[in-house]
Amino acid sequence: MLPLDVTAMLQLDDAGRHRIFTTLSPLTNALTLLYYLWSRPTPVLFDPMAVAMLIEPSLCETKPLAIEVDAKGYTHVRKGQPPNVVVALKTDLGRFFDFYLKRVAP
Repeated sequence: MLPLDVTAMLQLDDAGRHRIFTTLSPLTNALTLLYYLWSRPTPVLFDPMAVAMLIEPSLCETKPLAIEVDAKGYTHVRKGQPPNVVVALKTDLGRFFDFYLKRVAP
């Protein structure tokens, strides 16, 4: 589980965007077009982080927790219950961006 407070800061800086925009591969060309369609400097990389965690789980500090979702969609930690999910608590931003950029714009 990757909560928003662990992923909300995952936005490429100017150097990262420049690296993508100037690599000129089919993938980076598609990403460059998407950046212009989004009409903002950079999106939050929620989905790339989720995929990155599947490949390299150590990109985030994690903890097994018992999580329950209530009828309104809010999540709660249920203390004293057995863990049912591994929750990301903190992102290593430097490692994530290095991981991401090496794969997207080598």
